[in-house]
Amino acid sequence: MQGKTSKMLAMTIALMLLAEPAVSQATARNTTTANPSAVEQKETNSAKEQAESQSQSPNDASSSTAETDTEWRKQLESMKSDPEMKKLHAEMKELRSQMRTLHEKKVKLIAAKLGISTEGKTIEQIRQELSDKTEGKIGMFHEKHVGSKEERMERLKRFAEKQGISTNGLTEDEIKAKLKEWRQQKSE
Repeated sequence: MQGKTSKMLAMTIALMLLAEPAVSQATARNTTTANPSAVEQKETNSAKEQAESQSQSPNDASSSTAETDTEWRKQLESMKSDPEMKKLHAEMKELRSQMRTLHEKKVKLIAAKLGISTEGKTIEQIRQELSDKTEGKIGMFHEKHVGSKEERMERLKRFAEKQGISTNGLTEDEIKAKLKEWRQQKSE
């Protein structure tokens, strides 16, 4: 908070100094008839003050930035030792290990369904055998991708016919194009 307060104070002072020449010029118009040399004196003084404040501003900004950086670092360090944060990190680590084991179970289940033995093999070996057996056609072993092109075409035709699109004699790309047109019409 202290860094923000000092920044706001510095900005307020800078705005006041920037506004000062306009104020001095306005008052100078009223007093030019009375004492022209005093007006010139005020203008040169305000110009000097403005130049000095501008030359000091970068130093103030860099020191306030350094202060906020150290404050952030202190806050981050305190968060690392926070017991709630440590508890969350431990839970996250546990969940990651559970996800890893579930993924391994999934790969083993797919291998078993495809007739590959998994006993005494590492996950990498099982993956390699799955990739060899399916000729790399399974994208990360998602079961919905396992199947023939004919099955995919049938699902596509059924979906298109549910939407009222005729699929007689059309290729897969033509059906997809018709479905795309249907989606565009539906969205409009």
